[in-house]
Amino acid sequence: YSDAVSGDDNDAGTWNNESGLMTPEDALRVLKPRAFLAFHDDLPCFPPKRNWKNDRTPAKEGFLLAKPIKVGGSTAAGVHTRIARNVADRQGQDFPICNLRWDHGSGKN
Repeated sequence: YSDAVSGDDNDAGTWNNESGLMTPEDALRVLKPRAFLAFHDDLPCFPPKRNWKNDRTPAKEGFLLAKPIKVGGSTAAGVHTRIARNVADRQGQDFPICNLRWDHGSGKN
């Protein structure tokens, strides 16, 4: 393996062992972890559309999820729905769930 992982280190992207697979030691040397800033503000919560459970029209606001096919997309959509419901409840909104959309998609425009 070489050149699949880029980085500033000379060793990044290369490892040498008989199997050609990344070892835990290689992972520690090659993969660079990073931390994200904590998000302390309320999540945006827009009122849901009247027929939100069956609505497949394009949306530009709310919790949007493109479900990957055959990799747990339906499970992710269930979690997505619970988050939208819990955010509305936590913020004391006068509607039961934040606007959301989920559908299988290709990830292309």
